[in-house]
Amino acid sequence: MMMKSAALLFLAALSHAQSPKEIPVPLIATSAGTLPGVTGLPIRLEMPDVMVTASGQRVTTIQQWRKRREEIKRILSYYAVGQMPPPPGNVKGVTLKSELVAAGRVRY
Repeated sequence: MMMKSAALLFLAALSHAQSPKEIPVPLIATSAGTLPGVTGLPIRLEMPDVMVTASGQRVTTIQQWRKRREEIKRILSYYAVGQMPPPPGNVKGVTLKSELVAAGRVRY
């Protein structure tokens, strides 16, 4: 019986461990700054009110809405969509082939 419970504890610990297939992603400096990790977010049973800022203030003016909209965009880009990394600065393009189409009006 003792052996069985130890095995179950071991399997439970394995299920919470990081997968060996996961590659750690380095932090990339972005304009979004740093927000809490997913485990640090509050538990919500309902959708949050979009007309209430993260500080709890109700949005009542157009200026407040503009700030709230940027706040929402930042949260979505941080947790859901992701940020584009900074440009590498060493990308160059070369035209390999080109032709005129649409009766000579467009270069393809």
